[in-house]
Amino acid sequence: MVYRFTIYHDIPKSHEIKIHRIDCSSYVNRDPGAVNSDWRTAYDFQTALTITKKLSEEDAVNYRMYKKCKPS
Repeated sequence: MVYRFTIYHDIPKSHEIKIHRIDCSSYVNRDPGAVNSDWRTAYDFQTALTITKKLSEEDAVNYRMYKKCKPS
């Protein structure tokens, strides 16, 4: 299986959690050594959404699909 989605989770938890496509420039050009962000991967949108909802509930923050990654 190939990962198709990523979830951006801001470690200080002050921002929304965002779902990105795996080929999104935000993910591709991320800083792998960044200590203030967490990127998680998912094989499909449903899995990404499940992970995102769980993180959202735990941290009491909103979530959404990243604007540039919304399906057309």
